[in-house]
Amino acid sequence: MGAKAVIGILAIVVHYYDTDEIDWKPTLVYTVSYAQSITAVDNNRIGMVGYSLGGILTLKTASIDSRIKAIATDSSSESGLINI
Repeated sequence: MGAKAVIGILAIVVHYYDTDEIDWKPTLVYTVSYAQSITAVDNNRIGMVGYSLGGILTLKTASIDSRIKAIATDSSSESGLINI
């Protein structure tokens, strides 16, 4: 996990390509908690972006974590209802 602030935006990138199996729900919820622990972060303006599998994970995480105020997804291949 890495974090870098650029022009008022802090991006935390979670890499998942190096793992075979992981329970993403607690990992991504922890990532939001980590973001909130950074003093430069406005806790009322936390968003999440995901592409492909990340899009699905973004939708799932935002549906269970009200601290995420905005989301953007692209090419989330799952359509219809999402089981959490």
